[in-house]
Amino acid sequence: MRIAIKLFGAEREKLGADEAVVEVAEGSVDWGTLRPRVAEAYPAIAERLPWCRLAINYELVGDEAVITAGDELALIGAVSGG
Repeated sequence: MRIAIKLFGAEREKLGADEAVVEVAEGSVDWGTLRPRVAEAYPAIAERLPWCRLAINYELVGDEAVITAGDELALIGAVSGG
């Protein structure tokens, strides 16, 4: 199964791409399991991943969130300011 994660902000700039793509076995996978695979495949953003949140179908989720084929994923990086 092909999982594409949309990137924004610093993660997009560091990777130089609009998305990160990871292939996993057919079925489902949770974000906690997928995050290390994304880090391995994309070392340029690996150090930032612990501070990023994942949105699945426009909803922020935790590590236990299950990702299935057809889900729209977006990586939301840490932001600061006032």
